This record gives sequence, structure tokens and C-alpha cells, in this order.
Amino acid sequence: NFQPVKDGKGQDGAQYFEFWGATYHALDMSQEVYLPAGTYVLTAAMRTERADQVTNQHIYMKVGDEEFVSPVLGAPIGDYWNAVNAWQTLTVTLNLDADGWVTIGAKSTGGANSAGWFQIDNFRLMHLEIEEEKLLGDVNKDGVVNVFDIIAVVNYSLGDSDENLSLYDLNGDGAVNVFDIIKVVNISLE
Repeated sequence: NFQPVKDGKGQDGAQYFEFWGATYHALDMSQEVYLPAGTYVLTAAMRTERADQVTNQHIYMKVGDEEFVSPVLGAPIGDYWNAVNAWQTLTVTLNLDADGWVTIGAKSTGGANSAGWFQIDNFRLMHLEIEEEKLLGDVNKDGVVNVFDIIAVVNYSLGDSDENLSLYDLNGDGAVNVFDIIKVVNISLE
């Protein structure tokens, strides 16, 4: 039984997907996606009916032969196993060094009495934007703090720029003035 279910008890109130079988050896739902280098987080909501049906249900990301897995699904929680509050969120993170193919999926091993079956919802892959570290005082963004940055802060303090105040307000007092000029001079001398 591999089917979408529309009973209104999905984590988001819509539909979810169910993997169920009385006896099977393995369940694996996956998709291969091409991703640019970066950091990715895969999340999904998962649940099962009884503690004796918990085997190793989890989500994963795989690059080549290396598999990154979430913690396994825990014993059922909530008022009733198929209540909206019974969903457990699983998470796995991947740092992809180079552009390439990644397999994302959910799987478990099975057994007798429906062990290993699960329902899954809100399967999401997110790319994390990691902000580059900013060099304080490098207002012209050339990677160094030097006389050109000092001149730019002086010009900004004289009203010669419409750029973002936060870039030039080096001491964070809400104004660009002689104190910011002193700060950029001191940074350039370090």
C-alpha cells in the first residue's frame, strides 16, 4: 500500500503519503536531484501506529556511496497515533562541496506485523544561505581596510553618499561621524 491519503490529518491539514505492507523487507522512496554546492537541510514529518512498528524509519540524503541520515522515528506520540499532533519532524543536513547529484528520500526496513511502515508529510529540501563574513571597516568591499575606506567614511560623514548607513556606522551609534573615522583609521593600522 503506497498511496497519498486525504483525510485531513496531515501535518499541514492536507494530504500525506503512506507506506504500508503486512510483510516486506525494505521501503525506500527517493528522488535524485541536481544541486549546486552549498548547505542543505532535508526535513519531513513522519509517524507510525505502534511502538512495535518502529524499526529504523528515517529520511536521508545520499551523495555517491555516502549516506547522511536523520535520527530514526521514535515511538508514537500524541493523543492518538494518527492525530495531527502525532507527527514527528525528522531532519538531516548535508554540506555539498561541489555541484552534483544528490538522492533524497525516506526509508525503513520491514518485518512481520507491519513493522517499519510509516506515513510521511511535508517533505522539504532547503538550501541554507550562509552569509559571507564581513570585514568591519571594509566599506568599499575590496577585502582590505585601507586609505580608500577611510576616504569613503569621511565622504559619507560629509553627506557625499546615499549608501546604507549601517555599512559606514562602524561603532553602531546610528550616525556616521568623527568616531567612525577614528575607528576605520585604527582598523586600517592593525
